[in-house]
Amino acid sequence: MRRTKISARLYTIALAASALTAGSATAQTIALTGVRLIDGRGGVPVDDATIVIANGRIVAAGKVAVPAGAERRDYRGRTVMPGLVSDHSHVGQVSGTETGAKNYTRANIVAQLAQYRRYDGDDGDGARQ
Repeated sequence: MRRTKISARLYTIALAASALTAGSATAQTIALTGVRLIDGRGGVPVDDATIVIANGRIVAAGKVAVPAGAERRDYRGRTVMPGLVSDHSHVGQVSGTETGAKNYTRANIVAQLAQYRRYDGDDGDGARQ
């Protein structure tokens, strides 16, 4: 129980700290250099890559130049990859708040697979959002 309380407090502190720094970080250009970049699409990882973040958004990644005036952050030895939506799923087992075999229907499976596609930025037409 004590460990859970400590973990919850640390999470709350980290969340608050990120909220406090978010406003100032979005107004500048930051270059994360030396990273091992995994793009999440099955390609070969790119070693010694650079990720450029401007106005809080990733604007370039890979073997790219660091823009003039950007804040450099050395991320050598670190791996950067897209966030994982789910590393283990049981498609068709959940419908709303209910779980079980009764939910294993074609309509439910198709709907859940479509949702996973949307998580990847694809609404089904093959174009990324």
